[in-house]
Amino acid sequence: MGLILALTSDVAAQGTEYVYLIDASGSMEGRPLGSGNDSIFPRVKEQLTDQFRSLDSGDIVHIYTFHEGIQSHDSFPIESAADRNRAEQHVLGLEARGQSTWVYQSILNAARERMDSFHGVQEYTIYWVYTDGLDNDPRGTDMRRMLEQFAEITQRSAFLFYVTLGVDLPQDDKDEFHTYPEYKHLLFPPGELPRISLLEVRPPRLDFGFVEGDLSNPRSFVLRLDRAVTSSVTLRFRSSFPEVEALGGVVDVEPPTTDFRHRPEVQLRLVNRESFPDATFEGSISVSTDQPLIQVVPDVMTATFSTVPVPTATVTMDAIDLDFGEVAVGALRPEALSLRIELGSSARFGQSGFYVEVDSSERGTAVPSVAWNGTPVADRNQFLTSTDRINELVVSWPETPANPGTRTGRVRLMPENLSLEGNPAWIRGDDGSFTFPWRLQVRPAPIPGWLRLVMVILAVGALVALVVLVWWLRQPNLSGQLIYEPRGRNAEYVRLAGRRPISIGATTAHLPDLPDLVVVSPGRPSATATTTGNVSHMPNGTRDSRPLEGQTLDDGDTLIFSNQHEVTFWSS
Repeated sequence: MGLILALTSDVAAQGTEYVYLIDASGSMEGRPLGSGNDSIFPRVKEQLTDQFRSLDSGDIVHIYTFHEGIQSHDSFPIESAADRNRAEQHVLGLEARGQSTWVYQSILNAARERMDSFHGVQEYTIYWVYTDGLDNDPRGTDMRRMLEQFAEITQRSAFLFYVTLGVDLPQDDKDEFHTYPEYKHLLFPPGELPRISLLEVRPPRLDFGFVEGDLSNPRSFVLRLDRAVTSSVTLRFRSSFPEVEALGGVVDVEPPTTDFRHRPEVQLRLVNRESFPDATFEGSISVSTDQPLIQVVPDVMTATFSTVPVPTATVTMDAIDLDFGEVAVGALRPEALSLRIELGSSARFGQSGFYVEVDSSERGTAVPSVAWNGTPVADRNQFLTSTDRINELVVSWPETPANPGTRTGRVRLMPENLSLEGNPAWIRGDDGSFTFPWRLQVRPAPIPGWLRLVMVILAVGALVALVVLVWWLRQPNLSGQLIYEPRGRNAEYVRLAGRRPISIGATTAHLPDLPDLVVVSPGRPSATATTTGNVSHMPNGTRDSRPLEGQTLDDGDTLIFSNQHEVTFWSS
């Protein structure tokens, strides 16, 4: 995580996968009260949030809490500052309430889960464990067996930092870490957790190729250091080539030290070169710093060189990975991306070449196609070679995938009797292969203009219909019957039913003459208001008229109208 120290202007580092296992037993927060336990949990949170601020796009963070086994797990793929903030807020919200500290099984279960979902783009995973206790799982395993199983599960593709806070491990347990150089135990006093930084070295393998004289061609690599580190950091290099040493020769690294802010470029110097037979030699270069709180990952790089000419091919590409960008469903297909491969003179003839493999991080999904010098590559078993010096491997999509979403995977070049050279930031396998992650973002197809207009019209229509429906549902429910008796004519009846108010008076064509008598039967409507005129009612069996407004009418009540008016009724 953190600052990428570029060796050349076009170098960047590949994303890293981080797994944090945080002890959530109560002692991490000083529980139980009065126990004397230090509350270290806030400092652990601070440690993690500090590290998260140095995460880069492409990194992945997994946060596990455990006490009696794993209690929670959340993952945060980092693509933006908002993703980093979400990871930080998640950590700040964690609580430590557990009773036990089952460390070993929690580590192994997290490792199994991670390997089950491993998609092969990240070359290794970095595990951090924070605990203030010893493993007390009654099912019982020990440190030796845990580390053995962890190495087996992760296929030795992980680095483990086992941090104990205020509690030391038994000496036998600490000794087990010596078996695995990539696993380290870090001990800090009670209540203390200083800022731990990572210095990542890429790639973990350096091939110096053919060494004709005493000094090899220089090889450079990428360093990633937390942005919080501002002081000078000195790197120390030390080589080890047991096979050469057995022949009476010596292989030194030059320079033996360098400041990480300068270009990290090293060469091999062969001493007593005449004792070397014509062969390829493999050894290691150890990397260390002068600061104990800066952990180097990996702190040992594999190094190879040859004293015989070998066929070589140099791979170049405009970017660090194969990012097809973003394209819409139904639009033009993504632009093709290409790798240029320059074969050395000794690689243009004979049996030198390579194979190419394309896969996806999700099973069953489409992958880009590959063409070698204009000829489609059928499958991974097709051997690719050429008598030309400059060749081109084109990676393209025949058509845009039909479903939106983010697609990722990798393109891998696997050499055969060939040494591949290229950008040191590319993922280099132990077999000399190069792996290039690919990515394609497919967004939904844009909506045509005419369809957007139709959708707007339908939305407006639906809104209007909703307003009408709400208005209708809010209307009072009417029942009963109005009996209207015009003087000198037969009675007329107006049924009160449904939810529509009945207006009588100036706005009603069939009640033009006033005053008249109106009898309500058999319901109990109420009159709310009159807008004009003089309206009163006479209760059944009486001769006294009363103001109409707000009154409840009984069966047989008479309404008395005069002048122009309007009255609305509803059932009570």
